[in-house]
Amino acid sequence: MSVPHTPILPRERISAALAKAVAAHPLTLLTAPMGYGKSTMAREVMARLPGRSFYVSVTPGPHSAAYTWDPIWGQLARQGSDIAAAFQRMGFPDSPARLRRILDLGREHVEANPRVLVLDDCHHITDPAMEALLEAL
Repeated sequence: MSVPHTPILPRERISAALAKAVAAHPLTLLTAPMGYGKSTMAREVMARLPGRSFYVSVTPGPHSAAYTWDPIWGQLARQGSDIAAAFQRMGFPDSPARLRRILDLGREHVEANPRVLVLDDCHHITDPAMEALLEAL
């Protein structure tokens, strides 16, 4: 999905370097204090990369992992992710067996269909179970 963006201050060198890093690594973490332009930069990078890209924003508030899980996959489903509905139906992995099944399914899907997923506003994630899942990913 191409996300329209109009950078006020183009940062060509940074955009190019970040796009190269994202293309070369399965996980790229972009962190900086609020107001530094991370979300804008993520959209710029998404526009540069081939293939499908998805942009999800974490719902603000102290929520349980199960509550956070549904809106994330709901946003992905609305953007046309072909695996989102299956993950949403499976629910948050609350056991090691379910976690393994979700990780295996996700790995298989990504290997067959490379994607870029931007998970914005991760600082809203406060449940240790969701933090552990992101770490496992």
